[in-house]
Amino acid sequence: MTKKMKQTVSLFFIALLITSLVGCGKNSDKERTATYHLTEVEKLEVKTNANDVILRTTESNDLTITFKGGDGELASLENGLLTVDLHKTFAGVAIKKLETLYIDIPKDGLSEVSIQSDAGNITINGLNVMDLSVNTEVGDITTTGLTGNVNAISGVGSIETDLSIASEIMAGKDGLGNTLKGNLNEEDKKSFTTELYTNTGKITLK
Repeated sequence: MTKKMKQTVSLFFIALLITSLVGCGKNSDKERTATYHLTEVEKLEVKTNANDVILRTTESNDLTITFKGGDGELASLENGLLTVDLHKTFAGVAIKKLETLYIDIPKDGLSEVSIQSDAGNITINGLNVMDLSVNTEVGDITTTGLTGNVNAISGVGSIETDLSIASEIMAGKDGLGNTLKGNLNEEDKKSFTTELYTNTGKITLK
């Protein structure tokens, strides 16, 4: 077994451990929301342990976070940076089920979005930001309607797209995984930058 494969197996079992730990204890099943006006937020940072994350665009001028369960504040806002940290927010509070975190964002409202996940699938629909960074150790990443430059890396897993950039998909080091670097839309070369990384999982660009 190669060193890369050993690392992947280790990460997989870590993800299973996280899942089992958050599956114990008492927890509220109440759905909670937090809303912020576009004028308050410039950047968004999301940190999760084993939750799926879905970012959706909205025609509203409000950014809305929706999550079921847990306790404490959903997010904190300081100097234009909105932070959603499920590691911190739910410290000491076990989550019965791995609920999905939903964030509705004005399509052209933010300059920077960063998502970091230990284990979970990330879905992003039609978001336009100058800098988008998505990093999950174990999980799939799916994007729809993004523009600008993209740099995608899957350590162990495939990269799939039906866009013209598909020809730029390259096999990863040692034949594991894939990489993709280029522009998502040759007819719309905006200066947006997207960084996508999953150590173990599939990346799909639509």
